[in-house]
Amino acid sequence: MIFLLKRLVFRMYWNSSSPSAPSSSSLSPAIKTPGWKAREEELRNILTTLLKELYDRNARRSFVPPHIWTVEDNYQAAMRGLGGEIDLQNPKISLILQHLPFVIPFQERVKIFRKFIEEDKRSMRVDPFYGGFRVTIRRNYIFEDAFAALNNLRADLKNRIRVEFVNQMDVPEAGVDGGGLFKDLITDLIKTAFDPRYALFLPASDGRVYPNPSSLVMSSEHLRQFEFLGRILGKAIYEGILVELPLANFFLSKILGKYNHVNDLIFLDAQLHKNLIYLKRYEGNVEDLSLTFSVLENQLGEGIVRELIPGGSQIAVTNENKIRYIYLMANYRLNIQIKVQSEAFLRGFSDMKQWYQRRVRGSHTRLNTTLSHHTIYLPINHVFRWRRNKQEEGEPRWLE
Repeated sequence: MIFLLKRLVFRMYWNSSSPSAPSSSSLSPAIKTPGWKAREEELRNILTTLLKELYDRNARRSFVPPHIWTVEDNYQAAMRGLGGEIDLQNPKISLILQHLPFVIPFQERVKIFRKFIEEDKRSMRVDPFYGGFRVTIRRNYIFEDAFAALNNLRADLKNRIRVEFVNQMDVPEAGVDGGGLFKDLITDLIKTAFDPRYALFLPASDGRVYPNPSSLVMSSEHLRQFEFLGRILGKAIYEGILVELPLANFFLSKILGKYNHVNDLIFLDAQLHKNLIYLKRYEGNVEDLSLTFSVLENQLGEGIVRELIPGGSQIAVTNENKIRYIYLMANYRLNIQIKVQSEAFLRGFSDMKQWYQRRVRGSHTRLNTTLSHHTIYLPINHVFRWRRNKQEEGEPRWLE
């Protein structure tokens, strides 16, 4: 069924005569009536949404093999130009990349990604010997020095950065940075800043890290620091530097512009997820559990009550409203609690929009290996934008 749905949706885009309207080849002449274009486009959008929902569900818990999602070889051949590479000037391919990026094989997307970056680097015309910025970094203060020297560069961070390290004895280290020292800086900086011992990030149930909801308590500049780390991760992508960065799945979803649901809670707090599922299936009187629409947080040993809804600490959870409680609890822990930290991280990461035009889509199953796996690349006339989900304060669409 998924294979047939993917083929149908793909052909509806492939046969489109323009980005906004399907062509006359998509429907049989016998059913072309006044207003058929609008109805076909509406159908295409509905089927696209369904296919994406299935793809996201499969990313969380696989139920079909990976090759099911990619297009057949004959269409892959049709996408290629004379040089054997995907023709990015083809408006049909732009549509596919914009709406169905996962049907393009991963390796092809990586090639497109690197091509855009190389074009951007050539357009900058930076002197390979004297251009760029020079920074001095003390080994004992990698995060502090890098933050002070690089954060204000914002999008200019795409320029070449030449690093001089100072050792533990405050003596400059010998050597000329031909690129290797900067890679060392990126690697060590990410390793330091994302370490839970630094308190900007915390370990989830599976050991992967996510933004510390109490980061404000640790530093008054926590949001600027999250922005900085977003830029640093973007710089690592821009330069093709692979880093070991085990980000939590639900935080990766925020990077991808997606919304976390109840089943994503298992990655943050497996015990809480288990308890909520138990509550959902509980057949007795829920009021006996003495739950309210509030959550007790621990900040540096002090208990703080957060209400899930106005007056929630005074509203009991009952058999009638328990589904809403489960949703609101998961929504708070996965979306609201780390909202400002995630948005700050994305502000820094989205400085990449000035480097190359791109959108992020797809699952997060391989995102820890390379963020470019889930990147689609649009022609330069497309405007970069992050998908901002408006549901964070809303009601549940479903409870899985």
